[in-house]
Parts: sequence; structure tokens; C-alpha cells
Amino acid sequence: MRRAIFFIVALALPVVACGKKGMPPECDRYLVKYDCFLTKSGMAPADKQKTLDGMRQTWASASNTSTGRAAVVGACNQMDAQMVSQFASSGCK
Repeated sequence: MRRAIFFIVALALPVVACGKKGMPPECDRYLVKYDCFLTKSGMAPADKQKTLDGMRQTWASASNTSTGRAAVVGACNQMDAQMVSQFASSGCK
């Protein structure tokens, strides 16, 4: 899955100083929709929370570098675009 690839890429980014900290807003918006999607898909609450927390932690950490932040924003935007029909069909817009 492409989501897994972007998740791994975000983990492997080099550490470079950057002024922005925390997860980009593009990723916050994606995770709100993804949370809704996972809930409506019937994922167990504990598994869902573990998945979302892992994504948040990884993306926030990777976003602390200029290179990492750009990669994370790109990955979140691409994943959001790829999930448009799934989000729409589940009512998670």
C-alpha cells in the first residue's frame, strides 16, 4: 500500500534544523477523515487509536525538519487524494 510507503519514508528522513514543529495542518485534516473512515469500517477502537497515534507521532517527528516537513505534507496530500472516493462513500468528508 502507498500509505505504508509514505509512512516508512517519513521515518527515514534526515534530521535538519527547521523552524516549524509538530504535525502539518494537512495531516491533521487527513487524520480526521481517516479516523472517521476507520471507525465506520469497523476497526477495533484500540487498534484504530494505535494506528492513528503512530501516524501522528511519526509525522510530527518527521515534520521537525525542513526536508521532512515537505515530504510529510506531500504524503498527506497524496493519501488524502487517493482516499477521496473511500471517504466520500463512507460519509467521511
